[in-house]
Amino acid sequence: MSLKISKAIEILKKHDLLVSSSVSDDNLEVTNISYNSKEDQTNGIFFCKGNNFKAEYLDQAIKNGAKIYVSEKEYSKDIDRLIVKSASKALALLSSEYFGNPQNDLFIVAFTGTKGKTTTSYFTYDILKNAYPKQVGLFSTVDRIVGPDPKDEFKSDLTTPESLDLFHDMRTCVDNGIKYLVMEVSSQAYKKNRVYGLKFDIGGFLNITPDHIGPNEHPTYADYLNCKKQLMINSKVNIINRQTNDYDTVYAAAKQTSDDKDIYRFAKNEVGDTDFSIRNKESNLNDSVFTYTAESDKAEDLQEHGEYTYQLGLVGDFNELNAGAAITAAKIIGVDNEVIAIV
Repeated sequence: MSLKISKAIEILKKHDLLVSSSVSDDNLEVTNISYNSKEDQTNGIFFCKGNNFKAEYLDQAIKNGAKIYVSEKEYSKDIDRLIVKSASKALALLSSEYFGNPQNDLFIVAFTGTKGKTTTSYFTYDILKNAYPKQVGLFSTVDRIVGPDPKDEFKSDLTTPESLDLFHDMRTCVDNGIKYLVMEVSSQAYKKNRVYGLKFDIGGFLNITPDHIGPNEHPTYADYLNCKKQLMINSKVNIINRQTNDYDTVYAAAKQTSDDKDIYRFAKNEVGDTDFSIRNKESNLNDSVFTYTAESDKAEDLQEHGEYTYQLGLVGDFNELNAGAAITAAKIIGVDNEVIAIV
């Protein structure tokens, strides 16, 4: 992996992020990228990021071999530097380029919501894994799965990784033959620019409630909602829980970048203006049986019959809604209903 500094400058200018550059050789091609000063920085580009960043971190990075740094202010004149408006946005864009833009070789399905992201992601992962064996990755709150072998599965540190780690793992997915990636996208991922510049093939909005409001997360509910709805704006096809709070705001966000034909709504029971309806038929302590019914022309086009019945090994309205989002995503991708039904 490598990054030519002239290309980095071009990308930063394109996104109106570059403030100034002090570069002795714009043909320099770095072969290392990092935001952790303790790591080996040999022939590397180092990012000065975070509210708690200290100048001594850069000093350590220089000692460890950094050739150039990216920062929102000038810390040192001893090495080349790129001064930018946002170090976190620059990190996302340049990490993508450094790792060869691996997202372009993946079909990415992403979910956001106050509750249910992990459950829905696993539902979707299991369906796709049955449809496309050894070709599906997962980035969740619990696990990161970047390949088909046991060695490619490890525990997650964050719901949505830092951008450099995100693109690193996407590169690993591609190199391991992964074609489809299912991932959770938290509100912090947008707040901290971890997914800045990233476009998703399918984005699912599950729900939103006034959680995660506080000095260490979102200052207001409006800020929280604004971050959540960014997934809709940055997805080609959208799946929306018709019964979510602030539905009108979420739907309007989807409409900014997607046509009506690329927005699918689902809901429990009798709700107007939706594409799919979920109706519970039977529940016990361990299982839930529900129907999934097409209510619009485009929904009927998506599945062979107007209604299917599914058995879920979990109970509760939330889990039926989570399953509905996963089923819709699978149908958009083109997974046969026989495969969906056995998961």
